[in-house]
Amino acid sequence: MRFYFEVDDDVVSSKGGAAGATNYVTGIYNQVAALYANESINTVVSEIFNWTTNSPYSSTTSSGMLSQFQSYRNNWNGDLYPSCCPIRYQRRHRRLLLRHLRVQ
Repeated sequence: MRFYFEVDDDVVSSKGGAAGATNYVTGIYNQVAALYANESINTVVSEIFNWTTNSPYSSTTSSGMLSQFQSYRNNWNGDLYPSCCPIRYQRRHRRLLLRHLRVQ
């Protein structure tokens, strides 16, 4: 199973740039990959796209973000799009939002 990630510009900025954001997402992915591996499901990161400008996603709900993503991206390089991605911080609580998964 191939995972495709998008990282919102606020996370890219807070991690010191695209390389730091990529390392951060890879760390999160590695924890998730271990859970899949325990179920004998092979996974790989197919792509991590880092927004360095404002992303086109502005909704504050998971369904709104998914709808905006579907409108913006007709296809993506992966089988699974964890729609915590675009990975972004909830500005009020400064915690990572993890939402439902979208399978292509």
